[in-house]
Amino acid sequence: MKKKVLYVYRTRRKQILDDWHKGKGPDNMLFGLNHLRQMGYQVDFFDVSYSFFNPLHWLFYPLEHAVIHQIGMGFKIDQAVTLLPLIRRYDAIVLTSDSAGMPFLWLKYMKIIDKPMILLGGGTSGVLRANYNSWVVPFYRKILSAVDIMTCYAKVEIDFFTKKMEMAKDKVRYIPYGTDWWFYSKPSKRKRTIVAAAGVDESRDYKTFFAAVKGLDAKVEVACRPDNVAGLDIPANVKVEYVDSYLKMRNLFRRARVMVVPLKEINRSAGQMVVLESASAGCPLVVSKVKGITGAYKFEDGKHLLFTPTGDPGTLQQQIKSLLEEPLVGEAMGKRISRFVRKNYTSKHLAADVAKFIDELS
Repeated sequence: MKKKVLYVYRTRRKQILDDWHKGKGPDNMLFGLNHLRQMGYQVDFFDVSYSFFNPLHWLFYPLEHAVIHQIGMGFKIDQAVTLLPLIRRYDAIVLTSDSAGMPFLWLKYMKIIDKPMILLGGGTSGVLRANYNSWVVPFYRKILSAVDIMTCYAKVEIDFFTKKMEMAKDKVRYIPYGTDWWFYSKPSKRKRTIVAAAGVDESRDYKTFFAAVKGLDAKVEVACRPDNVAGLDIPANVKVEYVDSYLKMRNLFRRARVMVVPLKEINRSAGQMVVLESASAGCPLVVSKVKGITGAYKFEDGKHLLFTPTGDPGTLQQQIKSLLEEPLVGEAMGKRISRFVRKNYTSKHLAADVAKFIDELS
């Protein structure tokens, strides 16, 4: 008998699924739903709670706003209440983000829901660590006790949840985040002509990156938001643009002679999407050596990519120059890491991990 699974997302997903079916976009943000369906599970999701006309959104917004005001992350209780009448149909619930998942755990903690729940991702660790004196931390500590399995995309996050949030060790599991290798690895006739960097979260260290590429004899492009580079001195050879589509991002990877992922050490998963996506595209990579990468993937320095010390523009510049001056070395490295990602870190691998948890609990 097919197991019935409810996936809960923090934003609409129908368009993402449709684009994946048409080959117009990757499946990363489906978190394995499409592959679970192919494996024989009945998996559903609903976008209805994201309607502007959903009255529960306005009813519960004061509570969500109170949480946002404290830690900068949502608490979408209206979605949990909207889907409450449907919960009994399912054998397990997969919560794909913290802002959408925590309200379901709250309802389970209050014994309003009694279904196995899997919470994917430990991104909350950084938020709670930064706001540890907030009233939200003890509140979340209580409701996290209701989760059956919580996954982290980097091993460094596990300690925070087991020690600071007092979660049972057998409930917190590490799984690597996976990417849509097939989308990003599609062959292209574009020539690799630029040094590139990308990413929009708070982990990015564009200050160090700009210092490294200043005066470099190469065109440099950065895909980020304006606030990522606010107040920074942008070198004359650098073009900064917000890339608002997966196709444009894939084209950036295809044009990169060197792809740099400059990161700060924030003791949680960071930079993983760009690393995996650009690796799938065969980019020669220079990546900051942070626990969010080294504690998540078995990449070998000098074989799959080049690791660079955090906050060290001199070493970063040397590594970029080495790949520019030895393009065959970079090309070989790009091919190796692309094959390695396909073998170990795709969205199919993520789905297989989720399937094991579903079978374990239901």
